[in-house]
This record gives sequence, C-alpha cells and structure tokens, in this order.
Amino acid sequence: MEKYKKCTVLESAEEIIKTREKQIRNEWWDEERKEAILKKNIARKKCLQARTRTTQEQYTQARKEANKICKEKKKQRLNNRIKQIEEAHKQNETRKFFLRANEHSKTIALLPYLLVKMKVVH
Repeated sequence: MEKYKKCTVLESAEEIIKTREKQIRNEWWDEERKEAILKKNIARKKCLQARTRTTQEQYTQARKEANKICKEKKKQRLNNRIKQIEEAHKQNETRKFFLRANEHSKTIALLPYLLVKMKVVH
C-alpha cells in the first residue's frame, strides 16, 4: 500500500513539475581533453609510487599537455561565444545579444583583458 502511494505521489509530482534535462555546462569538455587528463592522472600515480626524475618529468610533461589542451578548448569556446554575441549585435537581434552577454557576464568582464592577451583587439 505504501509503495502504491509513493508511486502515485511521484507520478503526479512529475506530471505537475515536469523536470528538465540537465544542461551541459562544460561544452569545451571532449574526448581529447578527457584522454589528456587520464594520461596526466596515470603519470601522477606512477610518480607517487616511484619518485624518480623520469617519473616526475613524465608527470610534469603530462600535466603541461593537459593544461595546454584545456586552455585551448576554453579559448575556442570563448571565441565562439564572442562571435555569437557579435553576430547578434550585427544582425540587430538585441534580445539575443543581451541574453548571451548576460549568460557570460563573468567572462564579459574579463573580455578586454583576454582580447588583448589573445591579440584580437581591432
């Protein structure tokens, strides 16, 4: 009887509330980055097990590679978002422009710094 009540309550709650699918927040996360992080973690475990110069150098190299890939993916994603915002502005789609700009208000605050660093300033 309790299971029946529980099931009916859950079903009615799902009908009324209508759950949404979880949005992917890290769109720059892909297989290439996943493999690099996995290699880095394996190298770290080897380094912790046997502390030698070679294992430490391998770990340092794997960590640098993983960080490099991560930074590149994040920059690509940021550049894509900037292009989307610029396109919305050029097309006079004010609503899309401000929605996209507000979604990334933290990154927008850093844009002048990042653009100068990436030498994209016009």
